[in-house]
Amino acid sequence: MSAPRSPATLTAVYDPRVRRRLDLTWLLALALALLAAVGYAAASIERHDRFGSNAFDLGIYDQTIWGYSRFDLLADNTVLQTPNLLGNHFQPILIALAPLYWVWEDVRMLLVAQAVLLAAASLPLVYWARRELGSPAALPSMPMEYA
Repeated sequence: MSAPRSPATLTAVYDPRVRRRLDLTWLLALALALLAAVGYAAASIERHDRFGSNAFDLGIYDQTIWGYSRFDLLADNTVLQTPNLLGNHFQPILIALAPLYWVWEDVRMLLVAQAVLLAAASLPLVYWARRELGSPAALPSMPMEYA
């Protein structure tokens, strides 16, 4: 739990010049997170295209999410050890990813989604740093430090 803010800190937060600087800081942090997402996605797709991705795990998740996209929650995998991923591990995020297969039915969609979610996870760090550090100078580097 953070300490109560002093009146000087509250005044600085509501100063339009400080707000503008914070908004620019957020834009820079978003741009860096987007750059990281594009970089992660490009690297993972390139690795997959060169047969470097882990086909076993990726195949399990691809088949499971493909089944979810067809509204088949109990679709069998071709992998014998995991006949049904929903019965093995409950992972609701996989059901949330199913509509992405309506747009692009390819395993690369999972790689892109993974890259976007990983890069987006840096944004709560920016929010935390803004609240705890108080100085917007360190904020833009947070997505890159997370990466």
